[in-house]
Amino acid sequence: MKRMFSLKGLCLLAVLAVAFMLYRYDPAGREWAPKCVFRMLTGYNCPGCGFQRCMHSLLHGRVVEAVGYNLFLVVAVPYLLLLMAEEWLLSGETRERWARVLTSRGVVLSYVVLFFLWFLVRNLLGI
Repeated sequence: MKRMFSLKGLCLLAVLAVAFMLYRYDPAGREWAPKCVFRMLTGYNCPGCGFQRCMHSLLHGRVVEAVGYNLFLVVAVPYLLLLMAEEWLLSGETRERWARVLTSRGVVLSYVVLFFLWFLVRNLLGI
């Protein structure tokens, strides 16, 4: 039996739906916008705090404003988009080459280190 939607198709649909919602509605001041559980429990910002406002600003081309909400996401989003493009758009040898680079130990380790450095810096400096 053939599936109507593939898992990749459903993921893409979910990403597009979230992007549309974040483009259409400014999450700042919206009661329905999800709140960060980590921040509610600890009082500290997690590395993803500000994601919704950052993405809303990026989708509207306001990069400086997005940086103010979450600097790490401005770096992380292009990497995540490259991972998605490699998985969904490329095939064969080209895909294998990109996958080797994007998922190499050095790139992934750099991403993880930046993630935790951002967590420390934003909470120590109050960013």
